Amino acid sequence: MTIVEKIDLAKSNKYFTLSKEGFFYKCYNQDAMVFVKRVKIIVLLCMAMLTSSSFAQTISGKLLLLANQEIRLEGFNGLQTYTISSLKTDAKGNFSLPYSKSDYGVGYLKSTENKPLLIILSGEDIQLAGESLSNPQTIKITKSKENRWFEQYAKEHALRRKALSAWDYLEKIYVSDSLFFNQ
Repeated sequence: MTIVEKIDLAKSNKYFTLSKEGFFYKCYNQDAMVFVKRVKIIVLLCMAMLTSSSFAQTISGKLLLLANQEIRLEGFNGLQTYTISSLKTDAKGNFSLPYSKSDYGVGYLKSTENKPLLIILSGEDIQLAGESLSNPQTIKITKSKENRWFEQYAKEHALRRKALSAWDYLEKIYVSDSLFFNQ
């Protein structure tokens, strides 16, 4: 590439060129300014994306029977609880409560009914839908892998307790009844 061609490319302000001189590449003055402008935009976009991910996460949802009622998100500090955020739901029962990195762990949603719903605050956005917090069977978690796993565990735990209770009952019968001594 000749010097004249390099100057013509530099005037366009659309591209920057690197010229190989020996083992190194060199960017001339005009091209260097184009390069800095392009890199500055890319760096600013990357920084914006990184900082947006560090903003607060939200718990949002729709609870049909809690329209125009206050709902609170509470967290734990040791054995003490504290309010993370609270608001009044809209006329359709929609709400959106923010929480931050310092609030990670177990928290709960509480409404005017004073029936808590345990939530895992793991740093992901949480979305749920249902009737009310006092009727947890109607609540479906639509977004949040951690909370779906927790919900599955809670449902299966009740079945495990019933099965263990049945084994305890059968063990008492087998131990106390002489019919089963010789087996």
